[in-house]
Amino acid sequence: MPKKFIDINLSPEEIRKGLKQIKNWEVKKKGQAVQAVASSALAIQREAKRAAPVDTGRLRAGIVPEFSPSGLTAKIFVRNVVYAPYREFGTGSKVEIPKGYEAFAAQFKGKGVRQVDSKAQPHLIPAFENEQPKFIKKIKKILHLK
Repeated sequence: MPKKFIDINLSPEEIRKGLKQIKNWEVKKKGQAVQAVASSALAIQREAKRAAPVDTGRLRAGIVPEFSPSGLTAKIFVRNVVYAPYREFGTGSKVEIPKGYEAFAAQFKGKGVRQVDSKAQPHLIPAFENEQPKFIKKIKKILHLK
């Protein structure tokens, strides 16, 4: 059976109005996405700070978010604390690398802190893993995806 096409006649004004509505929708949805990124980044920061081990407080204080100029992406990292990855993953025979983070952890292998057999005290990765499904749910809601 051949496909049927519907002939729609729109005036230039109707086309302009439709395009304006699309643009307004885009601006609204982008704003909502920026808010979702910010709230999730701050939630990760908060949870990571709560879970971070405390000796001097330097590690906790160094956990910060950094947002892209568009606000649509964020990085949460530990600023100016060279031992942070060794606290996250441990050292020596006590290294614990969560599945899926092997390549990320490998960049720290054999560098920096030389203390052997320091127990892993994960804080950033668990905070990220906990927030990730919540963030996905927020974005799906914004875009009306179920």
